[in-house]
Amino acid sequence: MNQPDLIITVIIGVINFFALAFVGWQTFLTRKSLALMQTSSKEAQRARELTHLPHSNWIIHVIVHLDLWREELQKIVHDEQIIKSRIVDGDKNIGKEYGLSTPKGIIRKGVYDLLPIWLQYILMSAAQYYYVGKSFAYVLSECETKMALRMLPETIDRCKTGISRIDEMKSYIEYIVPEWYLNSPASVDDSKFFD
Repeated sequence: MNQPDLIITVIIGVINFFALAFVGWQTFLTRKSLALMQTSSKEAQRARELTHLPHSNWIIHVIVHLDLWREELQKIVHDEQIIKSRIVDGDKNIGKEYGLSTPKGIIRKGVYDLLPIWLQYILMSAAQYYYVGKSFAYVLSECETKMALRMLPETIDRCKTGISRIDEMKSYIEYIVPEWYLNSPASVDDSKFFD
């Protein structure tokens, strides 16, 4: 190997060494950044939980409503074949058992007014989806058999959409309340702890 080739080889080797060192440094910084991000994310979650802690009872109240409404819509979807058989049999009690004729009373106004605005929006939106599914189920017993059988798939679709949207809404709020608060023992009334 002649002298210029040797010099070029050494220079390329040195450049590769520095490039390797640079990549190693980047990897180290990336790992450090990820560790900081995880810590920051946990701290942000904890801060969000503590910020919303005064509203925890309202959040739990809304979650309970969402769960109840989801269960009722799920029952309609689950009982599709039973409902179909009852329609064919001319059963006029389907609407009373599975549906709602009016949205009145789904949400208590006094409680609604006490909720933070963002929870009001979630609760009202969920109530809309709930009522649409339940109102379609109510109408099934008001129609003639052929019409009710044609409406049943639409009713089931509305209920499935309601379930999906309620699940989505619940996903926004279900992890806001810390688990330690949700699962704290409630055997003694809070007022008993004060002197």
